[in-house]
Amino acid sequence: MNGFFKTVPLMLIVIGTGCNSLPEGQPPEGTIVEQYNQPERYSPKQAVNQMLTSITTRCEPVILAGAYVLTVKKDFKAERNEENRLPDQLAAELVKMKSIRTMNLFPDAKYDWVLKSTITHGDSGVSGLGELVWEMKFISHLDGKVYWQEKLIVQEKSMKDSRGKNETHIVERKRDKGGAEKKLP
Repeated sequence: MNGFFKTVPLMLIVIGTGCNSLPEGQPPEGTIVEQYNQPERYSPKQAVNQMLTSITTRCEPVILAGAYVLTVKKDFKAERNEENRLPDQLAAELVKMKSIRTMNLFPDAKYDWVLKSTITHGDSGVSGLGELVWEMKFISHLDGKVYWQEKLIVQEKSMKDSRGKNETHIVERKRDKGGAEKKLP
């Protein structure tokens, strides 16, 4: 009870001084903080990063899972198989963050969630660059309810860098006997 009588006056003092710390006069005119406008088209790296940010901040099951790792089946569809490296990289990042565990290796494995990706070709538009429309969904296997979905436009021509190598790829790593990580070719 003694702590109560010390805490309440201290809280009242802090609340009272908060309002007195603002300067006198009118607030500044105009825009104080510029609004961030998301790009219409993303490079493959930006698209994977945007999808990762979106699923980890807007997907309720992923947010609420905490220490529990969700069992997920990957369902990726694309017109060309090499385009599936975008959702594969996203899934690899989620596995690395210990948010999900994928169950595609065993056909009879039990899973609770489906990570669905669909990549289709859009029109080349004004820029003349080919576009991919990448849509992802996080779906409950039990009732089919969609808990999260995102759709982005990815610049297809930027999938190769200036040296002609793929811009996005999953880096495979192996540990040697000493525990040091080595990149595989």
